[in-house]
Amino acid sequence: MNKIMYLPLDERPCNYKFPVKLAELTDLELIVPNRSLLGNKKKPADVSGLQEWLLENCKDASYLIVSIDMLVYGGIVPSRIHNLTK
Repeated sequence: MNKIMYLPLDERPCNYKFPVKLAELTDLELIVPNRSLLGNKKKPADVSGLQEWLLENCKDASYLIVSIDMLVYGGIVPSRIHNLTK
């Protein structure tokens, strides 16, 4: 069985729940972070917690699907309204 690490774009069901439901119809093992690590609309996710989650769980993964907006900024909306420097 292929293990896929999936870090979604944001917490919306179309990005978080629906891929999990689709994977349940296959022989793939889709690993997603705990919902508590993800943000909520304009509230960014726990980026350091997500980074730790990826490092701890990716050792035996076959594939990684990673949203850079989530990994760096905490989600798609926070990536548009952040105050980080270059």
